[in-house]
Amino acid sequence: MAKYIGLLGKLKKMRPHKYEADDTAAVKARTGSRLGRWFFIVTPLTVATMVPYMARSFPAPDVSALQNTPKKPAIWESYDAPSTPTFNDVLDDLCRKRDERAQPRQHIPSKKAQETLPAKKPQETSRELQKTIMHNIESLLKTRGNKKGRDYINEIADSFSKLSAYDDYIENACNKYGVAKELAYSIASVEANGSINAFSRKGAAGLMQLMPRTADNLGIEITSTVDERLNPRLSIDHGLKYFSRLLRSFGNEPYLALIAYNMGPTSLNKKIKRYGKTWKALKPHLPVETRNYVIKTLSRMQLFADAGKYNLEIDQMPLYSAKLEDSIPYQMKKGDTISKIAREYDTSIAEIKAINPHIKDPNLLDIGDTVSIPGNNS
Repeated sequence: MAKYIGLLGKLKKMRPHKYEADDTAAVKARTGSRLGRWFFIVTPLTVATMVPYMARSFPAPDVSALQNTPKKPAIWESYDAPSTPTFNDVLDDLCRKRDERAQPRQHIPSKKAQETLPAKKPQETSRELQKTIMHNIESLLKTRGNKKGRDYINEIADSFSKLSAYDDYIENACNKYGVAKELAYSIASVEANGSINAFSRKGAAGLMQLMPRTADNLGIEITSTVDERLNPRLSIDHGLKYFSRLLRSFGNEPYLALIAYNMGPTSLNKKIKRYGKTWKALKPHLPVETRNYVIKTLSRMQLFADAGKYNLEIDQMPLYSAKLEDSIPYQMKKGDTISKIAREYDTSIAEIKAINPHIKDPNLLDIGDTVSIPGNNS
């Protein structure tokens, strides 16, 4: 009995402790890693040694019979599938895409804009706009029955009367730049209402309402004491010169030149590219101010051309150029003031300002500046 108890004790000692399981797993892992290393070293050597013997034992098959056997077409070969592109084909395609990217991007108008792109004939466009102008004139003449309408028509006639004082300047500039005289009168009438001292909220000035940047590009001088945009001869000459450029740029279409004169040629070009150049296509996309400006200017052009037909009374004012020729040029000296000069020449400060509209303030004139003094016949 004691013998069996001793054997059980020995067996009990031989059982692994619960903490010895980890050590057993580590031993197995180390053994496996060693076997793995030997496997990866011995296997390639064995394969390299056996391949030559295997090649001698199994000779290559005879494929000559297979070459003469007709090949069954694959499923995709029954269609007209494109051939596999070569390297040159891929290179040509890349070069073509590169050239397309290098070209300027063309504007693709919307579906609604594409409907308006086919431009009508010029005579049809003029007829359509002419219908609008005649309707505007008829509506204007109907207002003669009330005081407000009469005052507005008289205001138009007065603006033409004021502009008649610069008739020789307007006619010379129109002949020089190829602009219709009636159109020149209507532009100055709408822009400045015939007033040489007109200023706008945006900074335009003079009969032709030239902006400072436009005036600078045209060579008109603007300083702290002088603004030549208020000089009637320079304003009319440079203003019609600029308008004639717009006429040529937009195919001698007056309504396109008027749109460009009001909103700028760059903005008009963008709208033409998107919507077309007919009046019907452009009208919905123009600012209200520009749209009314074109209709008003062309309506006044018609009124001025047929003043007798529409009972428009336009008076002929004394020419400004005649007053200027009769004036006396005076060069400012030390100690001179405008009031002192007015007393010396028996005239008034207002008359000096009227004949020198381009001088901002006569009291700010420096020594050496020239001012025109009204003559006795002025």
